[in-house]
Order: sequence, then C-alpha cells, then structure tokens
Amino acid sequence: MFKKLIVVDAKGHLLGRLASYIAKTLLS
Repeated sequence: MFKKLIVVDAKGHLLGRLASYIAKTLLS
C-alpha cells in the first residue's frame, strides 16, 4: 500500500510538472 501511494504521488508530480511546462509555453 505504501508503495502504491508513492506511485500515485509520482504521477501527480509528473502531471504538475507537465502542467507548469505547458503553462510556461503558452505564456511565452
């Protein structure tokens, strides 16, 4: 269960980085 939590957290982190990258691209 703990491992699963880490995987979910990693996915959320990746989504956050992807979203910020897209936002930067759109703004610039």
